[in-house]
Amino acid sequence: MGPSDPTVYPPVSEVFTPGTPITDADGFVGLQGRLQRAKNVLGEPGRHLLVLGEAGVGRTSFARIAAGKSPQRYHQAGLDDSFDLLMTRLLAPTSDSPRPGGRQAWDLVDRQEQPPPVLIIDDVDRASPRAVLEGITPMLRALSDSGSTTKLILVARRDRPFPDALGGAGLRLYALGLDRLSEDKLSEIVTRGAKRAGLEVTDELRERIVIDSDGLPGMTHALCLEAANSAQDRDSRRLTLGRDYVPALTALVDSLAPSLRQAYEDATVSRGQSNRFAHVLWAGALCAGPSFDLDELERILTIIESRPVPQQAYMRHLGDLIKRGLLARLRERLYRFADPAMRVYVRLRLRAEQPGLMGEDPLQLALRY
Repeated sequence: MGPSDPTVYPPVSEVFTPGTPITDADGFVGLQGRLQRAKNVLGEPGRHLLVLGEAGVGRTSFARIAAGKSPQRYHQAGLDDSFDLLMTRLLAPTSDSPRPGGRQAWDLVDRQEQPPPVLIIDDVDRASPRAVLEGITPMLRALSDSGSTTKLILVARRDRPFPDALGGAGLRLYALGLDRLSEDKLSEIVTRGAKRAGLEVTDELRERIVIDSDGLPGMTHALCLEAANSAQDRDSRRLTLGRDYVPALTALVDSLAPSLRQAYEDATVSRGQSNRFAHVLWAGALCAGPSFDLDELERILTIIESRPVPQQAYMRHLGDLIKRGLLARLRERLYRFADPAMRVYVRLRLRAEQPGLMGEDPLQLALRY
């Protein structure tokens, strides 16, 4: 059978790829307008790109696709990255660690026979402030002022403190924000992926995957992949809610980001008969949106514990979860999960372990199993 045979499909692990960035624009749903704007910016002399968004919205995929077919070098910044180390890892990844002094990185740029058209620095907000101030910002200016064709794409999380030093880049750096995808766009990811992989996904399952993805396309890919693996285990190409989603949830909760699981378990270790630390996290995850106020939190806590839970009864737990870095205070009486992936993780854990809390009444968040 040749590649045109309609019964030959790629492996589902090549269609749904939660662990790797998407590099094909055709597989990137919902942001074509922003992609075109990014490509236009990169085509303007002296302009560079800053991609902002929450974890899981596809920032890295967006940056890689925006670079187009141009040769590119990619590096994910770490907490220990000086500017020298950043540039060494981008331009000479097999060389020895750079010497301190600040000139070696520029020497690496100068020694490139053909400067790479696109340099992508992911998680630039994790690099040291000194690396940004003394290296990245001056490099932006130098590339722009010299008329270099080399472009810089910086990727940062919107929910982390923004590197103040990048403010010095001025109009040279165009900031483009990515939001969570709408349910229609997430549904399109499921439908298009299933068609490409030769799978049939029931309407109920598609709706459940969309709801539980919480606007994050990476989670949509993960849920689809696990459900497809479950169907494959029973030698079926039809994915259903009852037969494939429960195993998918179990597999995903067991495997999803061990750091999330560890942080959750450390924060919710039983401190008594009623584990209100867990209940506060559950209530936050069951709120209608990514952010929640105390009134909504209290209403859902009352449902969880089947009794009134006044504010003074849970503020200590809320404060402790903020100190532990699971929750964050936006302003007075308004909170959110510090990492949006934690909200999704808690919801999936509830879906697997406490399905009654995810029922239609009274929370009306999802269909029944």
